[in-house]
Amino acid sequence: MPENITITVDDTTEDVTLFVAAGGGVDSVFGRAGSVVAVAGDYDTDEVTEATNLYYTEARVAANSAVALNTAKVTFPEAPNDGTQYARKNLGWEAVAGGGDYADGGEAGGADRTLGNTDSFSLGLLTNNLERVQIEADGKVAVVNTQSATNLEETGLKVTPTINQSGTAAYNGIKVDVTENATGTGAAGDGNNLLNLAVGGVSKFKVGNNGVVEITGTGDTLKVNGGDIRITGTGKGLELAGSQYIKEISGGMWFYSVGGEYLFRSFTGGAVEDLLEIKNNGTLNTPLTPAYADEAAAVTAGLATGDIYQTTGTAASPLNVAGILMIKQ
Repeated sequence: MPENITITVDDTTEDVTLFVAAGGGVDSVFGRAGSVVAVAGDYDTDEVTEATNLYYTEARVAANSAVALNTAKVTFPEAPNDGTQYARKNLGWEAVAGGGDYADGGEAGGADRTLGNTDSFSLGLLTNNLERVQIEADGKVAVVNTQSATNLEETGLKVTPTINQSGTAAYNGIKVDVTENATGTGAAGDGNNLLNLAVGGVSKFKVGNNGVVEITGTGDTLKVNGGDIRITGTGKGLELAGSQYIKEISGGMWFYSVGGEYLFRSFTGGAVEDLLEIKNNGTLNTPLTPAYADEAAAVTAGLATGDIYQTTGTAASPLNVAGILMIKQ
């Protein structure tokens, strides 16, 4: 029992409380002396009364149906098999309109399906953790890849369709069909083109929306190995301008005229100044061929051997007729 007493030390009086063990008390509890309080590990469930807090036992769980239900294994039901697309949710399967998950390796969707965003964001496809294909929010498609140029089969974009062209069936490997709601000059960019192939930002091959084909390069600008080149239309079938020319033709050159006035025309300058005309009736005309009275006059003018000139009609017979083609000897 505690007992209050007064102790005087060095003329100072202090009231203190002494704890005196009566009736054979203990000197320590759990190895601790003094004012001992309980700490973790001092007691187990066998030494503490349960009261209203019951301890877990297998027997109690088995006997309590509510507890047994909460601890039982939950299985998720199979999705309905009625042709509708479903997504797995916390409370079960929910129908999904126009979407849903896609299985690796494919699956039977039962109807046309759509993959993508319903908001204004782009959709990208990754390989090797790099975005290779991006469908932008406005519909433009970008294909980006990096080639090591160590394989002849490496290709930036490869299209390999298999076509069963039976009967009168026709096909296009790649078709670009533009609908122009409004037209312009294309002056703000690099033109209005159905196709524009470039290297390092420099265009090499263009097909304009007017059908004009423009090729820019060095060496053989246009090379056809086998087959024919056919140019049809109401405009110029073939025009060689500036310093361009036909360098080599194997097997000769064939000219056909169907309904046109000329079989062949050659001219120079910005205006149509014909050097040589061959009409579809076989008439040959050289309007700009130099004219001289005779061979002597051609020599005086400085013509070289093999040059062609025409007579003026001022020389003696039989060169007294204008327009006779002559070859300088």
